[in-house]
Amino acid sequence: EILFEDDALAIVVKPVMMAVEPTRAGDRGTLVRWFKDRGVQIGVVHRLDEAVRGVLVVAKKPLALKRLNEMLRERAITRRYEAVVEGVLCTDEQTIDAPLLHRGKLRDARTRVRVVTRRDDSTLLEIELESGRTHQIRRHLAGIGHPIVGDVKYGARPAAPDRVGIALCAVEIAFLHPRTNEPV
Repeated sequence: EILFEDDALAIVVKPVMMAVEPTRAGDRGTLVRWFKDRGVQIGVVHRLDEAVRGVLVVAKKPLALKRLNEMLRERAITRRYEAVVEGVLCTDEQTIDAPLLHRGKLRDARTRVRVVTRRDDSTLLEIELESGRTHQIRRHLAGIGHPIVGDVKYGARPAAPDRVGIALCAVEIAFLHPRTNEPV
């Protein structure tokens, strides 16, 4: 699903179980390939894990890619997620400030978490990243003892057989357009 598109960039909803970039197996079934099949070359600004559905921005022009990457480094792109985690979080809001190993180095990583709804054995969370490390949300939530539902890689119980992916979704992205400086 395309939420926004112009000559510089596109914002899409990536489906669950679709890789963003080519893997060793090739680019078949990836988001990059999906755009190629539409005749569009893209630059990947940020990624979502294959098991995660959600909003993603890609660049269609080199200058847009450069500026979006700068904005990501400067934390001028806001990304909001929702997740259902195992167990009941007691604290309504918290910031998980725990360094993570990223590309061979220990790097700062901060994740803001807010409880939306508590159930008997799970909690719906709203999440914002202050940094963007590989599997940051998944690792941070597992690290506080509340893995994302279905995320067996990080300690969750196996999901129901009919469930695909994990209970994490990128629901919002906000930034200033790299060319027009208008809010997107």
